[in-house]
Amino acid sequence: MIKKIQMACIVLLTLITIGCQKDSTEFTPDGNQSQFVTANIFGVVLDENDDPVENAEISYRGNQTISDKNGVYTLNGVNIDSDHNVLNISKDGYHLHSRTFRSKSDNTVQLRSEMIRLEFQQSFQSSAGGTLVVEGASVEFVANSIVTESGDEYQGEVKVAMTYISDDTDKIATRLPGDLSTITKDDQIQSQEFYGAVSVVLQSPDGQKLQIKDGSTAILKISAPDGLNASNTNAGWFDHSIGLWQEESAGTLVGGDVVVEVSHFTWWHIYKSIPHIIISGRVVDQNGTAITNKYIHVFNEDGYVVSTGILNADGTFGGLVPADMNLTFEIYDYSGGCDFPQWIYSDVIGPYSQDTQLGDITITLDGTTLCTVTGTAVDCDGNSITDGFVRLANSYHQITDGSFNASIVVCDNDPVRFVAVDRSSQLSSDAVMVDAPGLTDLSTVSVCGNQADFLTVNCTDLNMELTMLENLQMFYDSNPSDFNYFGFGGSTIDNDLRYDFFMLYQLPTATTFEEGEYLIGPDGSPVTEFAFAVSDTATNTFVNQFILETGSVTITSGGGEGDVIKGSYTYNGRHSITGILYNFYGEFQILY
Repeated sequence: MIKKIQMACIVLLTLITIGCQKDSTEFTPDGNQSQFVTANIFGVVLDENDDPVENAEISYRGNQTISDKNGVYTLNGVNIDSDHNVLNISKDGYHLHSRTFRSKSDNTVQLRSEMIRLEFQQSFQSSAGGTLVVEGASVEFVANSIVTESGDEYQGEVKVAMTYISDDTDKIATRLPGDLSTITKDDQIQSQEFYGAVSVVLQSPDGQKLQIKDGSTAILKISAPDGLNASNTNAGWFDHSIGLWQEESAGTLVGGDVVVEVSHFTWWHIYKSIPHIIISGRVVDQNGTAITNKYIHVFNEDGYVVSTGILNADGTFGGLVPADMNLTFEIYDYSGGCDFPQWIYSDVIGPYSQDTQLGDITITLDGTTLCTVTGTAVDCDGNSITDGFVRLANSYHQITDGSFNASIVVCDNDPVRFVAVDRSSQLSSDAVMVDAPGLTDLSTVSVCGNQADFLTVNCTDLNMELTMLENLQMFYDSNPSDFNYFGFGGSTIDNDLRYDFFMLYQLPTATTFEEGEYLIGPDGSPVTEFAFAVSDTATNTFVNQFILETGSVTITSGGGEGDVIKGSYTYNGRHSITGILYNFYGEFQILY
């Protein structure tokens, strides 16, 4: 079995929330008197592969910042409404994203967002119109209905990026904007039974943003769950300015789809609107310690998700759920590198006819599934880190006073990767592997100038200088012929091109990387896998592929699993179409 350590990480998400109105900084939902607390926001922005999204623009109540190279951002000392808040996240090349949240405590609000990359894989001619389809949705455009942002009629090719989120994915809470709360046409805040959503973005081949012109519409179809009753199904769109889904019209059920006419494009969804109440509470372990960084799903009696969220830094939660209905309240974790959520709590609650404080929910956690790492993080001068985080597997935990206590739920006994980062200097600690499950006290961790894992790919003839920081991996695989496969690889995206590098060679040695030089190809051990390719992210097709003929790997710092492997390589690859031979070379440092 291949052992793989990935550089990508995940974490942190927003809480179940309440509504607002046209001006989220002034409106009080449902006529309640809002209260403000001064608190901090600690968030992370990732893509669909859980890789960090750098330089995403964050906007919250007049405060702006950007995500760093780890995808992390902080907003300190900001006003947070007890009833409704919206934080917007944008970056060129991604669908617009928003987080909706609330908090009544002055503790840190933790947010996690997974942005979806724009992939313009379909198109039509504006003069002719056309019907475009993705799994779960389709949209029909009429002829001559497209304009530019300034309102001028557009003629030519219209490129379309569409993405669909179904009602049964466990990514609703992180990829879908908002928190499943809706504002009706008469400005009433409602909960919802969610059935599916789609985002549609239009642009010209040169990147100019496009929309439907005034007076025109397109026909949007979204797949309906089996047995859906169209009489109480609505269609609406997400308003990023207020962080709520706006009711647009009743849905029309045609075959297996809900059909709606749309006059503009953003996120659209189908749902059933339900009167709501607010639940709140706190989650602690058997010792009374707050449980954080765990995720919430609330399901109604029919099994549809009606609310999602995350536990704040003090274990608190709060949000909007359907009134007068039995609800299944579940808490889970998927930070331990598992392929599926690890459920740690489930209970049936309600029905509630009014806002309800649930008090403390106690979950007994033990060492059989829990990996916990404690310690103190200091900078190069020995001072406690005051703006940083630790990354345990794919979970981020904020450091504000130097100390950390990070826990995740794991699904196997494989060691877990730990690293600490000082955001003020962007320096990191040595990456180490800790036992899982179990408790590891790392005592004092020095966060001082250690270089993050990397892989460079250079080619003088192609004027190529790439540095890969994502999906880095060292691995081995023993096979029955007593050979051990060794290798390393990584990927990066630059100017809409994805570069994937992969080098695998065989040596009849133990399962460790031995220092020294190793020849690959006809003069050395055989190569067993494809090595270097370039693909277009918009069409997901190969642009270039370079087949290795000969090469070498020099390990300058070796070791086994849990060690940082360093070295350099040469790679002579022949272009799969032109037949031209190119010389690639580079260096790497990757945790094994």
